[in-house]
Amino acid sequence: MLAGKYTPKPLILRANVGDWLEVTLHNLWDPDRPVLYFDYPTVPLELKHKPSARVSLNPQFLRYDPVCDSGTNVGYNPKEQTIGPGESRR
Repeated sequence: MLAGKYTPKPLILRANVGDWLEVTLHNLWDPDRPVLYFDYPTVPLELKHKPSARVSLNPQFLRYDPVCDSGTNVGYNPKEQTIGPGESRR
């Protein structure tokens, strides 16, 4: 219905203290239709960069393991924290 007509936006989930949330994230990017280059945010060297097709969620104000569950791949993290096209993670 909205295929190709909807621009993804950040998702915000809210819950009350004591509530439990279980989220399954599905990466529906099509590997045959790569993400185009973005002109923002600017990179200090102003180099063209290819956006990743990987996706993640970043928990805030929750207890989680920052080494394995922050939703970011930075430096030498020992575990992949993002999901590739066609993958899901709960």
